[in-house]
Amino acid sequence: IQNGEIISEKQNIDEYIKRETLKEEIEIQIEQSDEDVNQVKVSKEKQVLQKANDNEQEKPQEEHREQGSIKLKTFITFLKAAIPLYFVIFVLSQIGMQGSKQAIDFWFKSQLNQLVLYRQQFDVDYFLSLIHI
Repeated sequence: IQNGEIISEKQNIDEYIKRETLKEEIEIQIEQSDEDVNQVKVSKEKQVLQKANDNEQEKPQEEHREQGSIKLKTFITFLKAAIPLYFVIFVLSQIGMQGSKQAIDFWFKSQLNQLVLYRQQFDVDYFLSLIHI
């Protein structure tokens, strides 16, 4: 059957059979190549897991403490990572703390000066009141 018509010619039938067999062979090859790819993936995953397990078993994780000062390069790297937000917040908080300290000192000094002036005025008035009596 071709395009809904029955074909009686042997050559057309043979061509049809060849095409169908070729399609089947290609499908089988594709399935086999997919299976091969999956097997390769699984074997590579097993190798990676085995290497990771070997590395964990070979190297015991030991901690050690460095001594000495921080190198300038390390400090600069840290600042580059922290500058965008944290450094700005730090600087602003330092400015705020110093500003509030100065404002409190200024206010306290002005209050103290007023108290001293009041006492001086009170002492003079009291002293003069004693003299005039």
